[in-house]
Amino acid sequence: CRQVPTPWREVLKELPTLYGDIKVLDIARGILGQNEKLTKHLDYLETLHSMVETYGLAHRMVIDLSEIRGFQYHTGMVFEVFTEGMGKKLGGGGRYDWLLGRFGKSEPATGFGINVDAVLKALEYKGGKWPSFQIDYLLVDFSKDKKTALELARKLRELGWKVARDIIKRDLKGSLEYAKKTDIQFLIVMDDELKEKKQVRVIDTTEGKESLLSLEELLIPKGG
Repeated sequence: CRQVPTPWREVLKELPTLYGDIKVLDIARGILGQNEKLTKHLDYLETLHSMVETYGLAHRMVIDLSEIRGFQYHTGMVFEVFTEGMGKKLGGGGRYDWLLGRFGKSEPATGFGINVDAVLKALEYKGGKWPSFQIDYLLVDFSKDKKTALELARKLRELGWKVARDIIKRDLKGSLEYAKKTDIQFLIVMDDELKEKKQVRVIDTTEGKESLLSLEELLIPKGG
């Protein structure tokens, strides 16, 4: 620590306390001052938190600015997954933009790993059973702003529907083929024009029928 400049010693002392909700980022900004190299990473975490909030899961997100996973190849955000009642992590991952370059072409990347044994123990601990994985809707969004699609998926899930989002860049034909291949009966299609009208296209992948529905018509409880 003697080789660390005095101001940075104080920052390092505070790091273990920077743990909690989104307010942690404001506290960190106060400690770091005008250091642009570090505050840009805080801005990134704030943007990430906003995206998680869109999913309605921000209350499950804990920001820990002292977390270091111990893998030198990480180049940005890292994360770990826990569940209530178990001290053992269920999984973890992060961003590693330069790792693939060691094996050929350099590409930006993120990834994660899941401890299946820990997940099974957590499920057993909570007295649960494996749910059905049959998907009700595949949501395809061709609009520029993805926030509306994220909110729609969340609301449908809250109503009991199982919803998958097609996040791979492909045309409608490709999404239809994927839905048929994975036995998803209905495709929800969104684009900027439909979004302005607060409508979606719903395609029955088994019969090929299409219909235009308002968001209110779509958002009904499963089985209701």
